[in-house]
Amino acid sequence: MHVEHLTPAAYRVMPWQNGRGATAEIRRSPRHGEASLTFDWRLSLAAIDADGEFSLFPGYDRSILTVDGDGIALVVGERAPIELGPRAAPYAFPGDEPAHCRLLGGPTRDFNVMTRRGRASHTLLRRPLVGPMVLLPEPGVVWAVHVLAGWTRPQNDPGAATVQAGDTLIVELEPGDRPLVLGGSGELALARIHQRTAPANAGT
Repeated sequence: MHVEHLTPAAYRVMPWQNGRGATAEIRRSPRHGEASLTFDWRLSLAAIDADGEFSLFPGYDRSILTVDGDGIALVVGERAPIELGPRAAPYAFPGDEPAHCRLLGGPTRDFNVMTRRGRASHTLLRRPLVGPMVLLPEPGVVWAVHVLAGWTRPQNDPGAATVQAGDTLIVELEPGDRPLVLGGSGELALARIHQRTAPANAGT
């Protein structure tokens, strides 16, 4: 079992590829070659201060959910517009298609998961934490737990620190590991990332 506790101080802030916003990168895989635009998966928080276009990520699948602010209205390719407000479910779309957003109010922040097609896939959920949550070991699966509100703590790891709002846990459980049980109270963004192959070389 490997559990990595990341706080906002460890996130790497960078401009969007198109220069229209900023992203706090929480974690990517592989971790080397961070200047490269190639990765198997990435977690990030995007600050959106104005209407505009999202950056294109050909070959990637994306999911987003609103963290704070009034949210956005999003149009992806030829799809119907969708409003992603503060309580909206995550929205998945291909990074190849042009996407335009309009603020529903003031500035907003979104939690983002991206996976490279053929190397990884993902599911993103918004989950209340009102009792124990169990993460099961699965081959090739990485769990990412971002605390949207409240707090959580691994119950079966006595030395674990409390994970506060804005923090992220990266959990890798190997077959034979015991499940990780999370306790606490609040709301989580829970991403299940399935790594299909060994990490890609940065820059390929």
